[in-house]
Amino acid sequence: MNDEHPTAAPETAAYDEPISDALTRQALEHVWVHTRNWVDLAEQQGMRVFDHGIGEFLYDVYGNEYIDGLAGLWVVNAGHGRKEIADAMATQAAKLAYVSSFSFTNV
Repeated sequence: MNDEHPTAAPETAAYDEPISDALTRQALEHVWVHTRNWVDLAEQQGMRVFDHGIGEFLYDVYGNEYIDGLAGLWVVNAGHGRKEIADAMATQAAKLAYVSSFSFTNV
C-alpha cells in the first residue's frame, strides 16, 4: 500500500485490468445511484468514481480534476483534505458517532 494515500488500490486488478477501469466497473455493478437512470450511467456516461479531494477539487480514479461545486451537497464547504477537521471528527466519533436529529441532539 502507498503510505501517502493508504486507501490507494494496486495499479492493476487481478486479471490485468487497469485498476481505474476495475473500480469503475465495480461501481456500475454494485452502486445504485437512485437519482440517475442506470442505463444512461452504464451505456452513455459511465460512473464517475472519485479517489480523493484536496481543497475545492475532487480527483477521480483516472486522475481527472473536478471542482467540487456542490461541496458534497453543502457538507464539505471548508474543503477536502482538512486535517484539523478530520482530527476533530475522529475525536467526536470516538466519543459518539451519531445521534438522529429527528427527536434527539448531542453535545
